Amino acid sequence: MNEITTSLMCIQMRSGVEIWLDREAIERYRIATTDAKESKLIWFDAKGDGVMEQFNTADVVGTFRADRIADMTRRKNGGWQCTRMNWHDKGQKCDCISTEEKATIAKREEAIKNCGKCEAGFVTEQNENGEWVARTCDCQKTV
Repeated sequence: MNEITTSLMCIQMRSGVEIWLDREAIERYRIATTDAKESKLIWFDAKGDGVMEQFNTADVVGTFRADRIADMTRRKNGGWQCTRMNWHDKGQKCDCISTEEKATIAKREEAIKNCGKCEAGFVTEQNENGEWVARTCDCQKTV
């Protein structure tokens, strides 16, 4: 997937054309359109290379950050964002875990790492019948 740099912004036109500009060019655009109280044709040097482009200010939908355009494109392609702010493909079921669950898992992993007595949070020992059984390690009881 191509990464869009965060320094780019997009002027989106009603026709669907997207004009990608760096922040300096966006500032030139803002200055060029500041006094536009109503729609008008403007000439604009988007790249700063002397090549002028003309467009009608009435056709401008808005000026957006790159991440907003990326989100809109994902939605157009059927993607959706769950309540935990993770993106999923069209038709994909959300199985995201909550922040609290992630924190609990991290605490368990840290406790196991620091324990040294158990393996994956369990201790194997023989019971009174001589059978090997696994029990939850004491390090997991504090989590």
